[in-house]
Amino acid sequence: MKIYKQLSLALSISLFSINSASADSIDNTFNFSNTEVTGGYSSASTNDDSTSMIINPGGIGIKADGELFVSNSISPNFNKADLGQTNVFGTYGNFNLGYQQFTPRGKLLSPMRKFIVGAGYPIFDGLSFGIAYSNIQTTDNSNLNTNSIDIGILTRPTDFLSVGLV
Repeated sequence: MKIYKQLSLALSISLFSINSASADSIDNTFNFSNTEVTGGYSSASTNDDSTSMIINPGGIGIKADGELFVSNSISPNFNKADLGQTNVFGTYGNFNLGYQQFTPRGKLLSPMRKFIVGAGYPIFDGLSFGIAYSNIQTTDNSNLNTNSIDIGILTRPTDFLSVGLV
């Protein structure tokens, strides 16, 4: 166990100089900045609350507790379209459920919703593996449906240092 913490700390320090970049896709409607979803933690891949299933599912296994996260926001003039967003995430033990809804008030975006199921497994103290399945649907006449699976690992060798990989 002590060797694991020393190796994790050494790896973390060597990776410290590498700046994490978010993986932007062509259609990043469901990709949020860390501040928008998690309230501004220092890194997107190292959170361990109920929102971790959309950022790094490895965080689900770090804490085995219960939590409910609910948010609703309206962003006027977001790309010249008013976009309302609702998030509901819940965690019980190492199991996670989530729902997101996007309601544009303009004609540039389609209304969408996202259902998420995730689970995490603590490999041992300070190291967790997680997986999350997402189903994204448009709610207008286009009937588009997309599925995705995210896999992540989160290590926390000390109380002040976390490293995540998605």
